[in-house]
Amino acid sequence: VFHSLIRRHESLRTYFIIHNEEPCQVIENSIPPFKIPHSTIAIKQNVDTEEPSHPITMTISQFIRPFNLMNAPLIRVKLVTIQTFNSDANVHNHLLLVDMHHIISDGTSVRLLGYEFMQLYQRKSLPSLRLQYKDYASWQHRNCLTVKLEMQKKYWLDRFANEPRVLTLPYDFTRPATLQFLGSRIRLCIESDTLSRLKQLAREREMTLFMVCFALFNILLSKLSGQDDIVVGIPTAGRPHHDLEKIIGMFVNSLALRNFPANHKTVKQFFMEVREKTIKDFENQDYQLDDLVDQLGVTRDSGRSPLFDVMFGL
Repeated sequence: VFHSLIRRHESLRTYFIIHNEEPCQVIENSIPPFKIPHSTIAIKQNVDTEEPSHPITMTISQFIRPFNLMNAPLIRVKLVTIQTFNSDANVHNHLLLVDMHHIISDGTSVRLLGYEFMQLYQRKSLPSLRLQYKDYASWQHRNCLTVKLEMQKKYWLDRFANEPRVLTLPYDFTRPATLQFLGSRIRLCIESDTLSRLKQLAREREMTLFMVCFALFNILLSKLSGQDDIVVGIPTAGRPHHDLEKIIGMFVNSLALRNFPANHKTVKQFFMEVREKTIKDFENQDYQLDDLVDQLGVTRDSGRSPLFDVMFGL
């Protein structure tokens, strides 16, 4: 099945080299060397699998390791048989570990890989692909020369004509001089009646649920920081054409959405502003964030990301 997937998607046969001081994609015509190692681990029933010393946790940790971008494929797979001992009998389960480098995949790619794997595993056929990732890369390169991209470039440069202030939040600790990517995860649940009211509010204001939650999030950041010029990053799928939805590859772009939740505005006024600006921002989403940062000449800080430190996703 994995051989079929690697044959089907050029991204899974892609590696990267430096040519004339520029990174280049190279696509293998044939399937590069690919094997699936297999191991067996024995565990006792009712043992906490969240423990770092648990055999399954250790197996996964050892499986995840750096890739050499100059060697295809940039995907690795391992099959683990889990033998569980209990009082009645021995039970066998299996764990299929899959790791893909982010340079050839995104969240949509992961879901697509899972779906196509199950289709092929059940001996079902898949429709042929009309496009490959190189077609998208070629289109993007040509598109950079078009009037449309120039208009989008002007749009974003106007949005950031004056450089925004750094968002200052009341952190628990002093920010490090260099980004560490260390942190924690906090989970909470929004009750169903609250969600229903949010959806009702979205309908009344002719907004999407994303717009409503995003507007509220901007207000929260404004209250916490005491600032009324807020820039928040959001991820976009970056697949503007239907045929791109079936391709494994790295398409994601980030947008820097700038809003002004000033105290003198009513919530209703601010909601309308967010609605109008978000629609226009999405209409101009083909322009890459990296290009915007370069064009703006944003002052770089090793302890922060350029333009925004906070991202929002729904």
